[in-house]
Amino acid sequence: MMIKVFEYFSSFDKSIVDLKIEEMKSSDDKRILKIDAGHKIEGSDEIKYIPFGLESSGTLKKFALFPYVQEALDKGGILLVNELNAGLHPLLVRTFVQLFMDPEVNSNNAQLIFTSHDA
Repeated sequence: MMIKVFEYFSSFDKSIVDLKIEEMKSSDDKRILKIDAGHKIEGSDEIKYIPFGLESSGTLKKFALFPYVQEALDKGGILLVNELNAGLHPLLVRTFVQLFMDPEVNSNNAQLIFTSHDA
């Protein structure tokens, strides 16, 4: 079962309710993607967009790992991650591992192998 980038992020952080992606061109005509994460303001329907570069190191790490997670889950492969816990709260590491343990999400029996300094 293919997980979408939004579902992936919201499984870790319920305050992320939207991703805004804008394609831009650099001065030398290279394609650049500007990504902003939409965060729901607690107790309100208001959404504030934060440039992705200003997100926490944990959010940036989750974003960097997403294509590899998606490929492993889609094809049933093995994902190797060195220091999975680096930059991630221990509960987020647990959520990450649970993606691979959920038979509905991991219907192709992908495996996650990682190192960690957490007990």
